[in-house]
Amino acid sequence: MVANNSEELQRVWGMVEELCQQLSLNREYSAQLARQANNLKAQIGNGVGQSLVSAGLSPEAFESEVVQKNTQLLETNKSLREENEELTKLIAHYERGMENVVAKMRNYAARPFRKMIHKEYSAQLEREQACNEQLRKLALDREEQLKRVSALIREAYKAETELEPDILSETLSIENRGLKEMLGIFDAEDEIESCHNASS
Repeated sequence: MVANNSEELQRVWGMVEELCQQLSLNREYSAQLARQANNLKAQIGNGVGQSLVSAGLSPEAFESEVVQKNTQLLETNKSLREENEELTKLIAHYERGMENVVAKMRNYAARPFRKMIHKEYSAQLEREQACNEQLRKLALDREEQLKRVSALIREAYKAETELEPDILSETLSIENRGLKEMLGIFDAEDEIESCHNASS
């Protein structure tokens, strides 16, 4: 795909260079025709008629010469108009070619940016999915812990009617410490009580 775009850009650039060369030649030719027309006008305005009369031409011959000069000027003007039309067409063609080049270059430059954005969003989506999976596992673990705690509470409540008060209190205290250890909330007071029980 990149190779095709590169070949297309090279082809368009070649066309643009060719148009520039042709445009330069046409401008040079138009300038040459314009100089010739200006020279003819200057000759007529600077006394060509006077020189023709002084050369001994009859009025008929003089009129014929003037008509001939006017015909030359008309032909020159016609050529200039045709050249102007050709130049206008070439300029329009050149502008279209440049627009195509700019459009292709913009598209070519934007493609890596779109790929980069897609890659970044894909990576971010993967990170979010991994984080959600971790949260889901954590929620399941917490749910299991709560189920175990609930079962222990039910067992403790059941034992409340079966044990003596002192034995029940000690049992509940031990279960309470066990639950705190399981949930990771074993505090300093429990540490002291545990050490005191161990020493006694």
